[in-house]
Amino acid sequence: MSGLSTIVNGLKVSEAAIQIASKNVSNVHTEGYKRQRTLQSEIVGGMAATGYHIGLGAKIDQIQQVYNTLKEEAYQESLANLGEYEIENDIYTYIESALGLTNNDTKGKDQKGVFESTLENIWAATNTLATDPSSLTYRLAFHESIVAFLNETETAMSKLDSLQEEINTEIGDVVTKINELADEICKLNEKINYATAMNRDVLELKDKRSSVIEELSKLIEVKVETCPNSESLLIRCGGGYLVSKSEVNPIELAQNTIQSIYDIPVWRNTQQPIELTSGRLKGLLDSRGHNIVGNLTDPTNGSPRENVEIEVYIDNSMTDADVRANIETMKSRLDAHGVNYTINIKNVTDVVDSINNDLDTDAFDDKSNKYLMVFTNEDIGGDINSAVSKLKSINMRVIAVVDDTQPDLVDSLRNLTVPTEGSIYSANAEYEELGDNLAYNVNARLQDQEYDGIIAKVKSQLSSLVSAFVRVVNEVFTDGWNENGVQNTDGSLDIFQKMEPSLPWQIGNIKLNDKFSDLNNLPLSASGAIGDNTLVEKLVEMRDVNIFNDANAALNIDGYYEKMVLDLGTEASQVLSSLQNQEDIVRDADNARKAVSGVSLDEELANIIKFQYAYTGASRMLTVLDEMTEVIQSLI
Repeated sequence: MSGLSTIVNGLKVSEAAIQIASKNVSNVHTEGYKRQRTLQSEIVGGMAATGYHIGLGAKIDQIQQVYNTLKEEAYQESLANLGEYEIENDIYTYIESALGLTNNDTKGKDQKGVFESTLENIWAATNTLATDPSSLTYRLAFHESIVAFLNETETAMSKLDSLQEEINTEIGDVVTKINELADEICKLNEKINYATAMNRDVLELKDKRSSVIEELSKLIEVKVETCPNSESLLIRCGGGYLVSKSEVNPIELAQNTIQSIYDIPVWRNTQQPIELTSGRLKGLLDSRGHNIVGNLTDPTNGSPRENVEIEVYIDNSMTDADVRANIETMKSRLDAHGVNYTINIKNVTDVVDSINNDLDTDAFDDKSNKYLMVFTNEDIGGDINSAVSKLKSINMRVIAVVDDTQPDLVDSLRNLTVPTEGSIYSANAEYEELGDNLAYNVNARLQDQEYDGIIAKVKSQLSSLVSAFVRVVNEVFTDGWNENGVQNTDGSLDIFQKMEPSLPWQIGNIKLNDKFSDLNNLPLSASGAIGDNTLVEKLVEMRDVNIFNDANAALNIDGYYEKMVLDLGTEASQVLSSLQNQEDIVRDADNARKAVSGVSLDEELANIIKFQYAYTGASRMLTVLDEMTEVIQSLI
């Protein structure tokens, strides 16, 4: 009867193999399906008289999924990067639209938008006004061009604010989806373990679990680990386990900072922030910003850093009265530039020791521009390295005013000014010029902080542009006369005013002076004479003045905006290129894993034919055995 067992086992094995191959063929286009195969082994019977075991055919030990773990992990990782680039590309597209830069074909090139148009209109109206400041028509055109500029900036900023709010909402939706997928994986772990214990088919459940993991991978980068002595998978992401066997460690949203209107994802059990490396969630957070407060005074979310804190050290080698008089001259220029500043003057014996021992770093606002002005004609002494470290810890720059006929002293002071990106001026300097240069340096540092998010960066650049522009315009018409014979000595006739005086000059806090509903109140005359175009001509000239000075470039208002747009276009182009490259990487990774786990119709048809022959052969043997049995029975 061993021959009959061999034949029957052959029929069973061949039939099962044909069914698996047919199943593979029927699922050739099923997303997430992994090819299956049968693992067979020999059935060994008892010992024959010859001393050899009698073979009883074959058996199926296992129906196995075919896949490569490393290639599956590479595909999941590529999905996470794709999710991040997709959202960032969408954000740049929206920002370009908000700024009127809607032609995607010009990414990284010479793009123009609504801001450039409104600036052009202001300059054009100013040029026309300079020909006849007494003309009501020209004054009206100048007035309307400024109104249009403010309206455009507020509209664009409103769109960016709305985008941040929408992203914040989507962050919540993504976190909810991550938790839902984690729950589903957890339940599938339980079902797979139960089915395995009951000796049932679990491969479809495993395919489903793999599909869920792939969906999760696009939202957040995950690491899949196997669980010893179990069919469960552990899902690790963000510095912790999201799924551990049959337990889920959920993610939830928490307020990122006090008074913040925005949330960040944290682990529910520890309240620690999620550590993100890639994925759609990271792209959303990087676009919106991680730590922004979301109000009008936070530099990380678009507020220009225009407040200035100046600490003045006057050592005993300088004449205190002369220095204080020069400081007053410098302050008058800061006032004219509309710089919001505070000055604290101290007499010191030794500059460096005073920095190390007396400078209270906690007393300064971390959102302000900070300067230490040193007036000295003698050796500064002390531990300079320690002083520099202390100054750099609060981002304070050193401006030294010194007798430049003492080269050794100048070299010594450079040890303070160079590391802190400061400057050295001669004791005989023009203090009006020093005030102007300090104001220009403030312009350069309006956005002197780590950008916290793509949108926050653009908002900061726009507010910096507007802040500098309105202060330039106000400065030009300081002390100007209107046609009603009133001089702008107290700022009441400044072209621009703050809605809330305690807040910075920035979009959303700037308005055109209400008094200019009467165009005769515009303080356009330097002398009081009607038709005097001196101040208007000065504003025309300011178009070409580099008011943004930093280590990289000296830019006028137009140049600053053009550079901002060019940088934005370049960044958008880089993200688009990264997205396209990542799409290729995902496609290649998908093809690589499917080369192993995917269904090949040619291969499966070949298997069907092969096992059909085996089945047919076993059937014929059974037929022969049946005929032999009949013959034997007929002979009895």
